[in-house]
Amino acid sequence: MIQGTAKELCPVKTGNLKSKITYEVDEVELKMREGSNVIYDPFVELGSSRSPAQPHHVPALEANFPAIKEMFHNIKLDTAKAHEIRRATLGAYIERLAG
Repeated sequence: MIQGTAKELCPVKTGNLKSKITYEVDEVELKMREGSNVIYDPFVELGSSRSPAQPHHVPALEANFPAIKEMFHNIKLDTAKAHEIRRATLGAYIERLAG
């Protein structure tokens, strides 16, 4: 999704930056991080006094925003279902102990 789009849009000189683009999703905190650990990535994305901006992260986010929003919506639904199942299981267990 977003990682693939960012890699497609990433300018390539040596391929290092493109190969280091990753993403992770925290389903508990409902957060997503996409980027790289390459020190010059911000200068490529935003530009510098020596080179113009070559955005790849922000356009990837914009292009994939509807899918990302849906993914987090589904995570919230799955979490809610899991909580319902746990509550029902716990309730049945308590009834069995009491009865």
